[in-house]
Amino acid sequence: MSLPIYSLSFTQSVKKAALNKNVWIPSASALLFAITGQDGEISDWASKNKPIFGNIKNAKNYSDAVAFYYLPAANLISKGVSHYQNKHNPNLLVHYTSFLLAPAVTYFMNRVIKDRTGRIRPDSSNDLSFPSAHASLSSSLNEEFNYHSRILYEGDSYNGIYYFNEALVGSVAWARMEAKKHHLTDVLVGYSLGKFFSHFFHYYLFNKDDQVKLSFDYRPGGFSSGKFSWRF
Repeated sequence: MSLPIYSLSFTQSVKKAALNKNVWIPSASALLFAITGQDGEISDWASKNKPIFGNIKNAKNYSDAVAFYYLPAANLISKGVSHYQNKHNPNLLVHYTSFLLAPAVTYFMNRVIKDRTGRIRPDSSNDLSFPSAHASLSSSLNEEFNYHSRILYEGDSYNGIYYFNEALVGSVAWARMEAKKHHLTDVLVGYSLGKFFSHFFHYYLFNKDDQVKLSFDYRPGGFSSGKFSWRF
């Protein structure tokens, strides 16, 4: 009996996820803004001028609606449709809960980092500013949605959906700055965090057709062999 077969090892998955452009570019940008001192200036400008949402309440309501309602619903629907398109998948429980893994771990790690860093929010309401939970959760949920959408759409159709939802994630990050809840580096690192865990779990747990695969070899007495594979 062999161990489960995964697409990449743990170490390989961590490295590949960290080197993904949607992970390292926002993180590097956050570091650059922090070093140059532009971090506070940009977030202060956003919270003072509120060019998109007009006031703090609108910015808060928008970020909550997208991060906690629209993206989870879109994710679940895309997962259901992709399952319908791939009826060979018999394990409904695993199928419909697997998309929660990366967002759940992202949210947990986000909270751990918040508690460790203790950065004060721009509105001085508490010390849970870094990183942004809204940005990280939106980023992770949207990346899961992207994985499912590849099964359903191709070419320009997929690209259109991808960029639309990425723009929504960006607007959530901007809304958190207009709401005076986060600095620019908070949302950039939050975005990276969500992308990192989504990529990591797909590299480590899922094969190319996005299904976990368990494979067992049975060789009684060395005269015969059998192999059982289970995809779910």
